[in-house]
Amino acid sequence: MSYTAFSLDHVASGGGTTAVFRAGLTAQSHQWDIKAQSGSLLAHTVRYHRGGKFAQAFWKFWNVIGMGAGDDIHVELVGAEGVQLARATTGNWPAVVTVSDTTGRQVVRSRRKKDTVTVYDRDDQPIATLQRDGDGPWPLRTEAGDVLGEVLAGKPGPKSPALWEWAAWPDTALDSAAYNKNMHLGLRRVVQYSFTPAANAGPNAVALALLPLLCGLTY
Repeated sequence: MSYTAFSLDHVASGGGTTAVFRAGLTAQSHQWDIKAQSGSLLAHTVRYHRGGKFAQAFWKFWNVIGMGAGDDIHVELVGAEGVQLARATTGNWPAVVTVSDTTGRQVVRSRRKKDTVTVYDRDDQPIATLQRDGDGPWPLRTEAGDVLGEVLAGKPGPKSPALWEWAAWPDTALDSAAYNKNMHLGLRRVVQYSFTPAANAGPNAVALALLPLLCGLTY
């Protein structure tokens, strides 16, 4: 696939953005594609692991065999010609996602507490919150009540096998359940999140453009 973004500013330049989940053969190769409002591919995530060579090899193996569900997730956001645009880290408890640029400086951070997600800027000051209420769309509101845009969740991800499948094909159902468990699908367990900014979205264009990715990575 051909991706077009050479910078985070480029990711934010096309208005709304969409994060689309693309399943790999294992949790190690699952990824999120970031698309512009026009539908063009901007960037995608690549899973990586922290630590020395031994630690990285261990955690890669851990994901390949399907044991990494619920673990912290570290991804690189890769754009055109393999250019690294940012890194994102997501934690399970508390449910925080932090995106940093190539210098290591925070670009945006989100924190989920029950059904409320708060988004913070580069200086870790709150930008706005969204309330996960039903199927959406979910407005992103400032503390003053201004709407900066809205998030829309797409179609649901894979479900666990039905009881009759467990009875008829237990081995296949077990494999399917293990595979589905390792698909980390974010706030609503769906395979797509989109953000449409309002006309008065303000100066945090890059942070808001990454909101669909934050939704997809959050626990």
